[in-house]
Amino acid sequence: MTRGPAADGPLVAVVATEDTAERWTEQLVAAGLASRPVPFAVAVPPPDLAALQAAADATYDRVIATSRSAFRFLAVASGRGRPAAAVGSATARAMQRIGFDVDVTGAAGAEALARRLAEQLPPARVLWLRGARANEAGAAVLRAAGWSVDEVVAYATAPSPGFSAAVADLASRRVVWVFGSGAAAEAWLHVVEGAAVGRGPCVAVGPTAAAPLRAAGIADVTVARAAAPDALVETVLEVLRRAPS
Repeated sequence: MTRGPAADGPLVAVVATEDTAERWTEQLVAAGLASRPVPFAVAVPPPDLAALQAAADATYDRVIATSRSAFRFLAVASGRGRPAAAVGSATARAMQRIGFDVDVTGAAGAEALARRLAEQLPPARVLWLRGARANEAGAAVLRAAGWSVDEVVAYATAPSPGFSAAVADLASRRVVWVFGSGAAAEAWLHVVEGAAVGRGPCVAVGPTAAAPLRAAGIADVTVARAAAPDALVETVLEVLRRAPS
């Protein structure tokens, strides 16, 4: 369902995992843009749920997560007041609900959060709860700074059953497509290839998300300068300003 201003103007469609699509849509609507989440994948339990819970119960100086999905399959009160860091206020609130003490909250993605931790805190032993397909740059930043990082898969993803229909539903709309990852772009390309779906300009959150689009010959791809909410909104507004009415 579209959220925000009147439906006769351009629409921003956010193609990402369920959690990210919802979060970015909320941010775009708050900026006054008509937006719709178009999740290409939904969170499902990790391959080894017991290993996830065992890791969450182990002793670490800090626990890090970049998505609310990282805690969807953990037992209630897994946090037990332990220090934690999160990307986004929604992720921070999810961590707090199961007992974590979130004292560092970032807004510009995993790598930016890792750089902030490395700059502000001494090296520590941390647990990074991640998805099965995650950008590993954040953990690499911490390791390079002398931190000990254990990465554990906290959730996997499965195709969203309504994704193809949701994309097709936008065939008659003026759309700016926002892609949160390379996997999101690949899923969208699979649907629109050879289909009568209006493609419209594309905004990629990072070069990895842009790569499949450009490889498919799509020229109108703008890369957001960061995964932060203000950078995403700024990029979408820039694309809308130059798009034909």
